[in-house]
Amino acid sequence: MVRGLYASATAMVAEITRQEVIANNLANASSPGFQRQLVAFATLPPAGGPDAGAVALEPGTRVTTLAADPTPGSLHESGDPLEVALDGPGFFVVQTASGLVYTRDGGFRVGPTGRLETRSGDAVLGQAGPIVPGKRAVTIGEDGTLFADGQPLDRLQVVQEGPTGIEPVAPPRLRPGSREGSNVNPVREMAAMIAGFRVYEANQRALQMQDRTLEVATSEVARL
Repeated sequence: MVRGLYASATAMVAEITRQEVIANNLANASSPGFQRQLVAFATLPPAGGPDAGAVALEPGTRVTTLAADPTPGSLHESGDPLEVALDGPGFFVVQTASGLVYTRDGGFRVGPTGRLETRSGDAVLGQAGPIVPGKRAVTIGEDGTLFADGQPLDRLQVVQEGPTGIEPVAPPRLRPGSREGSNVNPVREMAAMIAGFRVYEANQRALQMQDRTLEVATSEVARL
């Protein structure tokens, strides 16, 4: 009886996590460069066992990994020389107050101090660090090279996760004057959310039924 309670309860907890991930995907369906998150589940091994002198519980369910879907989003031409989309793997490198951040959102601007920034005001990094074109006219080449008044200034850092950690993408493929959209498909996410709710409700009903059965069994034992 307790085995069934355990299995249903862990499945419900796992589904709550999946619902939170799906809700976040939907909230970012319009965020440039956003990659939807994927949830992976695994079966818990039985707890206890002969060596522990306890009765083993039925295997349950747990979330093992949260990973980003690397499928690229659709590219949208904007004509803005400071907007650039990655036409392949990789991430731009941004310096924030809390450290380095990796993003596929290539919507940049020249800030009040003449520094190349994200829309939220964080520094976009090149090979030599923050890029400061000042008041000069800026264009970005297909390999990430930045030109200020037609002269090479720096090259955008584009990195990816490799076998031993973060490594540069060489050479990166960029689409100047474009911006990558999110790869979230709202219809697919809503369908997954509905399916997840049904799984959660099924486990909830099973849990309630087992709880009532356990309560009756306990009452019967008490009367003996």
